[in-house]
Parts: sequence; C-alpha cells; structure tokens
Amino acid sequence: MRITLTRDHLKVMVNGFNKIVPRNGSLPFLHYLLIEQDGATNATITATNMEETLQYAVPASVENSDSPQSFLVAFDALKKLGLRKGDHVVLEPGTDSALPTVRLAASIGGQTIHSSLASMAET
Repeated sequence: MRITLTRDHLKVMVNGFNKIVPRNGSLPFLHYLLIEQDGATNATITATNMEETLQYAVPASVENSDSPQSFLVAFDALKKLGLRKGDHVVLEPGTDSALPTVRLAASIGGQTIHSSLASMAET
C-alpha cells in the first residue's frame, strides 16, 4: 500500500492527533499512527492514548502495491514535514530490510525529498 497525503490532510490530522498523542516519552508505541487501507482506495489513520482513540479517514489516497496494507509511522515525523499549499507526501512501508521502516517521499516546493524512517512492528 502506498498512501498520498496532501498538506490539507496533514493539517487537519495533526490538529486532531495533537490532542490524543501523548507529549511525554512514556510508552513509545503511543507516539505512532496506524495507517490501514480501508477499501480499494481509501485509508484510515488511527491514534490512541489508551483512553481515547481518534481515526482520520483519507478518501481516494491509496495506491495498491506489493507492500503490506497497514503500517505504523511516527507521528512526530509527519508533524515536522512543514508542507506548504500544493505539497504532498507519499508513505509506503519498507520491504527491503529486516527492521520495519517507512519510505517517505515529500514533494515540498517543487522538490522531492526521499527518506526512510524507522518504524515499529505491528502486533
């Protein structure tokens, strides 16, 4: 699964998830978002603090690929992107390593930035 998030998606999502994702360092897994394919082209992004859970639906954002249909990504990594109007980011779970990773391709101001983020395994 490959998911594309626009600046508008990220802005709304970050504003909501800031209220759910804990700011302190306890329980590191709470700082990750679960991204799941929901249907053919839709996705659901979920955050929790063990008392509250918030889901954000992203319609028409998924492109099928050989990678898994769900993965975890660090919330802070998405918050720090600094996308401007017209920018977007593409996320896809990495499959070329024994450790869980997320490949990120951000289109910022007409330039594309590629990165690989450490992730956590889903359990």
